[in-house]
Amino acid sequence: SEDQHHLTLLAYRWGELDGERAMQMVEKSGRAEGVLLGAAAMEAWARNDSESAQSWLDAEQRDVRSPIKSAFLAGLSAHDLQAASDYLITLQSESNAVSHVRAVLDAQIKQRGLEAAEQWIQGLPDESIKANSLIQLARKKIEEDLDAATTWVLNYADLDYGGDAVG
Repeated sequence: SEDQHHLTLLAYRWGELDGERAMQMVEKSGRAEGVLLGAAAMEAWARNDSESAQSWLDAEQRDVRSPIKSAFLAGLSAHDLQAASDYLITLQSESNAVSHVRAVLDAQIKQRGLEAAEQWIQGLPDESIKANSLIQLARKKIEEDLDAATTWVLNYADLDYGGDAVG
């Protein structure tokens, strides 16, 4: 709805100006769309002050929903892809790790292109994250050019982490 869109823009802007207070407001509001608003505020906060945003996320006993962590990664990726990659590795055991992978991969593609994103995937130390990233990249390549994607994905058929992208 238009109201939801305006609230999301407001949360994003508030996150740019004062991320911690924006997140406190979202936590206290009890609104049904709190996770969406929190994600908007967190992405903006991480873009502007990733150290403070990460400290808030990592605070003891903080129960943060997965979309907010993905938003943190998206914001962090906007200015420090290596730090976002490193933080992604720490989240590998989470049940919603695919959305975290997508946040960093989307930034890789936007900033550096598909080929650089592929090189990034190959350099990841964790096989599970490699596999999830490769699946996401395969989807992007399919959207771009199905025939080329079909040929491309066969390069990964024999690799342990490539199986899910191929089949």
